[in-house]
Amino acid sequence: MIVSPAVDCCADVWGKTVERRQSERLPVAGEVFLAFRPNFDRIGNVKDISKTGICFEYLALDESSVEEYVEVDVFSAAEQLYISRIPCRVVYDIRKEAAFILQGAETRRCGLEFGALGEQLADGISTFFQLQESSFTE
Repeated sequence: MIVSPAVDCCADVWGKTVERRQSERLPVAGEVFLAFRPNFDRIGNVKDISKTGICFEYLALDESSVEEYVEVDVFSAAEQLYISRIPCRVVYDIRKEAAFILQGAETRRCGLEFGALGEQLADGISTFFQLQESSFTE
């Protein structure tokens, strides 16, 4: 089941947006990519990360649905980063208005919540988050 982005925030009685995220999101600096395993049929640019999840944008060439639970790889040549087989739950997968239109394709934004992480995966994600945190505060 894919739910809307409203899961992350909601409006109070006065129409103001109230943040409900569990942890701070940081924009990702540089070219960092995320791919769905095992077929690598969804590959895109990571937009932000928190201690509990990650968001990326990708170009969808077909209308196949996304599973609720997935494994992903996060990688970057510039950052010398490769974290493999991260278990995630798809929180949302929505169409994004694109600056250009390609027939039969659409830009999508997908938010993922990290699943149960072993010590090695948790350390890799924590290191990646700290890199983004340090580049964000500079």
